[in-house]
Formats: sequence, C-alpha cells, structure tokens
Amino acid sequence: MIDRFIQVLLCLVVILGCYSQYAHSNGWEHTSIDFNVLVLALDDPNPNIRRRAAESLGFRQQAGTTDVLLARLEKNETDARVRQEIYGALGKVGAKTALRAIQACLEKEKDIAVRAQCAGALGNIDSELAEQLALQGTDDEDKLVRVQAVASLGSFRSAATVEALKMLVNDKSTSIKNTALVSLGRTGSIEAMAVLVESLAQSSNREQALVSLQALALLSNPDTAEAIRKVYTQSSDEEIKRYALVALANTRAQGSESHFLDALSSEDSETRILGLVVLRNFGGPGEVPAIIERAMIESSDLFLEDSDQLLLNPTGTIIKLQLLNEYLKTIIRLEPGLGEQLYARSSAPKPIPRSSSA
Repeated sequence: MIDRFIQVLLCLVVILGCYSQYAHSNGWEHTSIDFNVLVLALDDPNPNIRRRAAESLGFRQQAGTTDVLLARLEKNETDARVRQEIYGALGKVGAKTALRAIQACLEKEKDIAVRAQCAGALGNIDSELAEQLALQGTDDEDKLVRVQAVASLGSFRSAATVEALKMLVNDKSTSIKNTALVSLGRTGSIEAMAVLVESLAQSSNREQALVSLQALALLSNPDTAEAIRKVYTQSSDEEIKRYALVALANTRAQGSESHFLDALSSEDSETRILGLVVLRNFGGPGEVPAIIERAMIESSDLFLEDSDQLLLNPTGTIIKLQLLNEYLKTIIRLEPGLGEQLYARSSAPKPIPRSSSA
C-alpha cells in the first residue's frame, strides 16, 4: 500500500511542480523604506503620505520611532485618519513612553475612531497604567471604545482584569460579550475556565458557540478537552467542528488523536485539511498508517480518471490536489523516513524512451 501511495505522491510532486506563485509588491513595503525617509514623510503635505508613513513606522522596532511619532502629534495633526494611524503605530511599538499621549487621546480626542484606536493600543504596552486605562475604558460612553478596551484587557493577567472580564461576559451588547470571552481566553487564567466552558455548554446560537471555542483555543487548558469533544461529536455544523478541532488540539489532551483522524473522513474538504494540519503538529508515527489509508481513498478517483475527465471538474481536481499535498506534508512530518524514500525515488534518473532512427 505504501508503494502505491508513493507512486501517487510522485505524480503529485510533478503536478505541483508545474505551478508557482509570485509575490507582488503593493508599492509600499513597510520595512524596506529608509527610516529617515519615513520621518520626513510624516510632515508631507499629503495626509495619505503621512498616514502611510505612520503605518510603516509601526513596523519599526528601532530607537527613535516612538519619539518621532509623538513629535508629529505635538504638531497638532489635523487629519483624524493620520492621528488614528499614529496611535496604532505607537501601540505596535509598545513603548511605555507613549502612554501619556494615549491617555490624553482617551480623555480629549473628539474623533471616536481615533479614541478606539488608542484603547486598542493599550493591550500592546506592558504597564500597570495601560491596564488601568483599559479597565477605565470599559465604562466609556462610546461602544466602539469599550470594545477595544475589552480587547486590550486580554493582554493582562491581574485578578482585577479577570474579574472585570467575567462580569463583561454578561454584558447586554453581543460585541462586548464576545470580545470579553476571547479576552478571557487570552489571559490564560484558571479562573476563566469555568466561565468559558459554561458559555460553550449554554450557547444559544452558532455565533456564541464559535466565539466560546475560539476563547477555549486561546485558553489551552487540558481540563476543557471533554467539553470540547462533546461539542465536536454532537455538532453537525462543519465550521463549529473545525473550531472544536483547533480548540481540542490546543489543549494537547491525550486521547484526542482519534478525533483528528475522524476529521479526515468528513465530507467537507476544509475540515479534512484542518484535520491534517492538526495531525501534522500534534500527531505521531502511530497515526501514519491510518493517514495513508485515507490518502489512498482520496487519491483513487484522481489517478484512475483520464485527463479529460479531470478537466471536466477543474475545481474538484484542484481541491483533491490540495488535499494530497496536505497528506504529503503530514506523512513526511510524522514519518521522515517515508519522506526520504519518496524523494530518493523522485530524484532517480528516469530512462527516456527513444524511437529508432533507422
């Protein structure tokens, strides 16, 4: 069976070798522009240039970045979109020296989108003041600012933050509630586990189930595995099952491998691909025979049909090729020796048939 599978994979290697993808520049590469050029661009008359310069500076973790961004704010930047990008860049850099400017923004800025950006920037700054400002932001009069403040709280671990998030899970606003669930998962707190498991068990709609699973995936606690398995086995919704697979994988709980293998039998190609990705990262050599068996089933139609039949359904053919590529990567990751055997065969010189010139 392995020999047949290797033959199939050799065909796959040849087919995939015929395709290549090229990365195209978008005309503004954030990290390739000289730092001093970006600093000068912050004072350009065109607000779009200033905005793009601020955005690019957010990707620079180098001395002086925070200072030049703060200096631009001190010049009373009149364009709200530029201010928004500057505060976003300050958050990405994450320097504590930006906190006073961000605090002033939250207290005095008139543009709601800019204030929301400031609230969102707090989560990237490791500081007690940033945490306090985020907690205060959960009571802001504007919902957009509150949502971003709740999102920022997920970066902190204090008991006060965890308790605040547990309360916000009951907020009447769905966006606040869902953001609080995800932030609770990000805290990694043991205190969050019961709340998230209960939210999953009592999900009254599909959205809540998906958000709860996303939060549990971030929490990554093995003690939540049983609740996640229950949802995976009982749900008929393929997207919920995919979210459950990711959450289950992140728990690293023993005994989950059977569910990952089960995903390979799904009628949904995305679920099958996800199952392979999970197995590739969390499986072991013991799963390889079952994976090969599924790969043989996947490839049977593809390699028994002639080219004309394959072209009649190009989308289906491409999906099958993608799946076989995932099988190939998974098997080689879990059983490197099989990969060496495959590549040894693929690199062997092939005799070229020649017709007689007589």
